[in-house]
Amino acid sequence: MRPPADQAAGEGPSRKRRVRTRHYRIALTNRHDRAVAGSVRFRVPVPRNEAIEVAPWFPAAPDREAVDGKQGVHAWERTFPAGETAAIRAGYRVSMPAGKSVLRF
Repeated sequence: MRPPADQAAGEGPSRKRRVRTRHYRIALTNRHDRAVAGSVRFRVPVPRNEAIEVAPWFPAAPDREAVDGKQGVHAWERTFPAGETAAIRAGYRVSMPAGKSVLRF
C-alpha cells in the first residue's frame, strides 16, 4: 500500500472546521502461475461524536460493506489473474469543528 495522499484544510470563510483527506492505492500482484480469488479490505474511521463527519471515497464501489458485522469495513472481491497486478483506490474525508481535539488526527 502506498502512503496516503494527505491533505489538511479548513472549510468556510472563518475556517470553523478542520478537514483531513486521505487517499490510498492498494496494489496486489499475483505471482502464482494460476488465477487466485481473494478479498481486499479497507477500513474507514467511524466517528463516535456527532460533530465529526466521515465521508468514504471509493472510485469503484466495494462489493461488501460492514464486513463481518464491523462498521466501516469495506471489501472488494476479485479474481487476480496469474502474473498480473490489480489496484484498488480508496480513502476518506474527516471533518470536525476547528477546536475539537481528536487522537491521531
